[in-house]
Amino acid sequence: MKSPVIFFNLSGKGGVGKTTTVAHLSSVLHDQGVDHALYSVEIHGHLLQRFHKEAIELIMNEVAIEAADEWLDVIFFAAYNDRQHVLVDTGANVGRGLAEWMLKIDFFQQCILANIRVVIAITVGSNDHDSCQFFRKFVELAGDQVGWCLCRAQHTGEEFALFDELVAETKARVIDLPIVPLHLMEFSRQRAQTFLQLAKDEVNILRRQRCRFVGRAYSSALEPIVKEYFK
Repeated sequence: MKSPVIFFNLSGKGGVGKTTTVAHLSSVLHDQGVDHALYSVEIHGHLLQRFHKEAIELIMNEVAIEAADEWLDVIFFAAYNDRQHVLVDTGANVGRGLAEWMLKIDFFQQCILANIRVVIAITVGSNDHDSCQFFRKFVELAGDQVGWCLCRAQHTGEEFALFDELVAETKARVIDLPIVPLHLMEFSRQRAQTFLQLAKDEVNILRRQRCRFVGRAYSSALEPIVKEYFK
């Protein structure tokens, strides 16, 4: 196995598909036999645990961001002691504060010294100025201490030109997330299963075929991340 990877999925806003991306990445890794741990860092409403019951909840207090120190220790030692990959889903309200705290305590340098690779995925839904500024500030401070990914939620139908300069600067891997009909996305959330899981379990043949198609689209979109960082 490669050196352990801690994969953080962050964003400057909610509703752009962070949890869906992490949930499907976990399903892809599971199907390929790649051992990993799952963490959900939220203030409330841990959606990731609905998709994957084994996901560990880390409750973040929005006011006392210093509490992040304790949870970063948990995440670090999961990778360091167990030498396994770690996926971390973050809520929109904590992603920015968590990023700032990681920089404040030199979390990335600690990981480099421990031979742990950190990958930061920024998930965006459009030419959103707040998310772009969040990304830019993070890049300025973290630089080449981490690997970068830009996950683009194509279902918004908007452009992402604001991020082109940052992608070129960081050599970030760009992942175009699949376009998913809203009724299927809602069905996945109601059933608390990823499309890869539904493709195996759904009894309605037509719906199962649609879920299989979307699940394969997620697998194809995320495969470059799997190959580069996890295998």
